[in-house]
Amino acid sequence: MKKTLNLKQLKSKKDVPYEDPHKEHRPFEVPTAPTYYPTKEEFKDPYEYMAKIRPEAEQFGIIKIVPPASWNPKCVIDSGSFKFTARTQSLNMIGAATRAALDYMERLANFHKLSGSDMREIPSTSANKLLNVYQLKNAVTSHLGGFEAMQTPDWEQLSKKLDLEILPHSNGQYLRSFYLDTIQPYESFLKKQEQEEALSHGVKRVKKENFSMRLATPSHSPETDSKPSFETPTQQILQYGNDNNPPTPMSDYLKVQKPSTANKEALPTMRAKAKRKREPEVEIASLRRSSRIREASEEAVTFQKPVFDPYAQQRKKFVADRLALLATQPKTLLSIEDMDVNEDEDDYSDAEGEDKESTQNTPEEGPSFVCEKCVQVEPFHELAVCHSCMESFHIGCLDKPLTEVPEKWFCVRCVVGDGSFTFEQSGKMWTLNEFKKRADKFERQFALQMGLPKDIADDPQAYESWIESQYWRLVNSIDETVTVEYGADIHVDKVGSGFPVASNDPYNKYAKDPWNLNVLPLRKESLLRHVQNEISGVTVPWLYVGMMFSTFCWHCEDHYTYSANYQHLGATKTWYGIPGADALKFEAALRANVPDLMEKQPNLMFQLVTMLSPQTLLKFGVRVYACDQKPGQFVVTYPRAYHGGFNQGFNVNEAVNFAPPDWVDFGTESVKVYKKFKKPPVFSHDELLLKVATTKLTPDTAQWLAPHIKTMVEAERARVESFRQETQQMGSPVKEVRTGDLEEDAYCCKKCEALCYLSHIVEKTNKNTDTVFCYDHWRDADLKKSTLRVRLPVPEVETIYKDVLSTIPAY
Repeated sequence: MKKTLNLKQLKSKKDVPYEDPHKEHRPFEVPTAPTYYPTKEEFKDPYEYMAKIRPEAEQFGIIKIVPPASWNPKCVIDSGSFKFTARTQSLNMIGAATRAALDYMERLANFHKLSGSDMREIPSTSANKLLNVYQLKNAVTSHLGGFEAMQTPDWEQLSKKLDLEILPHSNGQYLRSFYLDTIQPYESFLKKQEQEEALSHGVKRVKKENFSMRLATPSHSPETDSKPSFETPTQQILQYGNDNNPPTPMSDYLKVQKPSTANKEALPTMRAKAKRKREPEVEIASLRRSSRIREASEEAVTFQKPVFDPYAQQRKKFVADRLALLATQPKTLLSIEDMDVNEDEDDYSDAEGEDKESTQNTPEEGPSFVCEKCVQVEPFHELAVCHSCMESFHIGCLDKPLTEVPEKWFCVRCVVGDGSFTFEQSGKMWTLNEFKKRADKFERQFALQMGLPKDIADDPQAYESWIESQYWRLVNSIDETVTVEYGADIHVDKVGSGFPVASNDPYNKYAKDPWNLNVLPLRKESLLRHVQNEISGVTVPWLYVGMMFSTFCWHCEDHYTYSANYQHLGATKTWYGIPGADALKFEAALRANVPDLMEKQPNLMFQLVTMLSPQTLLKFGVRVYACDQKPGQFVVTYPRAYHGGFNQGFNVNEAVNFAPPDWVDFGTESVKVYKKFKKPPVFSHDELLLKVATTKLTPDTAQWLAPHIKTMVEAERARVESFRQETQQMGSPVKEVRTGDLEEDAYCCKKCEALCYLSHIVEKTNKNTDTVFCYDHWRDADLKKSTLRVRLPVPEVETIYKDVLSTIPAY
């Protein structure tokens, strides 16, 4: 029988001083965000109190609120039944600059492997750190005139800037030689590939889910494979025909058809049954995913007992090639082998609840992989497996089918790169007790490995600062990594809230308390109570179970709403916040630091996978503030305030969004930004405002609401009139139809993901399905098959506006 965690033994509000002690030192000297201590009277109404402190508080983007000492709700999580999966996080892949550098280094190594020549060993700096090849590339690229214009003094100066000290003299010449042999061929290849894309009808980017490519096959002779020529890999990729035929555009070789609808529907089930099983020797994720062959964490790696594998020799060669490919990459200073990660098998269970023995490979079939196109399961030896990321395909599922499984093959993402990155789920279902046990063990072993001084260990403030310094060192390191896990975005409607709820405990005074996060977003002052459906993570709280270094990356809240985060139990959570007024400065700093990533992933700021250190942001003039959250304390983030942070140990937090009337302008701005970056909104902003307008209005509500309804009326009138006029001039007038309530998917623009609540253009396809277009993208529709579907005509919206005006006493 599994042990349950006694929540009473965890650090809680009773163990935290009411007033925060002054923190003497914080890394990078980041200023501290303000902490507010409301009185019992002030604490009665959260919205009234938020309005009171807003003029000062919103200047920081993030604040901490310490409730009165008498306010102390008991955490009611059932630790026996509470189970969750966790996401795996490698710290230096979270760092924007380090991820860009490691991704570039991996693609560079892939390129040289394909060229048939060994990549030169990456030199070290005078501090015995690996030379940042990506930084070198950027420095040369940004030099006026580029590589061709750089003279000997320029190289000497650059070698000093990069702290390169290989030779007593002529380090600049060594650096030039390294660049010429290692980086220039790859940059020439990328430039040529971009030119070919331009010729291929403007193909802009190679998407992970749509493409694969054959870069080398067994048909190439050893002589061809060993040529060091810069042209060899390009020819392999483009598969040039004879001299009478023009080269085939790269895009023709990269495309892989999307899975059929049937396959798409079957995908979740098939993937659940077809988990990729790999021997310990083949547990080698690419730098893009884990950033090292060996991970410095017990959390992300599970050692399995070897099983008989009839294809062992083939797999052994696969691993040997993979190791050779990564041989020039930086070595980790923290090794999983140095940590005891063997736990009793009862300490965790499969996320799918399967018996472990049932997932072992049988001698007959060998280890199984999944084809990324058709999602069928096959033994390892029957699929083309990318030597970098290990994604696999049937040779017949490639757009240009192969006659046999290639020995050396890379998918396009691992050579050209698309900048994509995401956290992967660990695949284990944890109880709180199991997760805490491993989190505590990790913390102890990390302190031991790093040689934590006793005087720091005995001083809580010094210890927190030490952890914070270690965190940013690891996030910004290309030489070492630590991998942790984070139980994030756990739905309380599935596992239960840490706060009491009226349906389960109607006599608990905290069940209806206005600061209870199940109650806060639905109070009469919150506009989110007008959202038609419950939205998990927005109007319904999420829980978070952290361990040391687990990270919540820089982001703004959905629709730029406010957020409230309450810590129930455990260790400190360190936060960083940026005022909403500096949001554009933050985005500019991100673009300046990782231009390649931002070019390939323009919506990087929405992906919640990237950290940029406060030190870097402060250098770019971005205001950054920090705070340390303890049990029993709230952290509130303000509209459009970027925020992020990390956990200093095992803890349990809960968070939700809320939206008082002063949020509306930010919500309107979010609609424009989401449309620009094709980010799907989680609710319709227009619908929300109209729901507010058509409920019982107070004069105060009508006062702030009227200008927004007026803007909505004017914008809709202009869009509809422009559409009618232009289609009339084209000789293609579109029939207009009235519709009732629709599901959000039925009025979501195909091109930009905008929710067109009032009206939209609908095209009936040959399959009798609806394709929706907004007024900015209706020209992509076939007007002969289209109608203008109207939910609320402009005159009716005008009537609503007049009703709102009539509620204002001045009118």
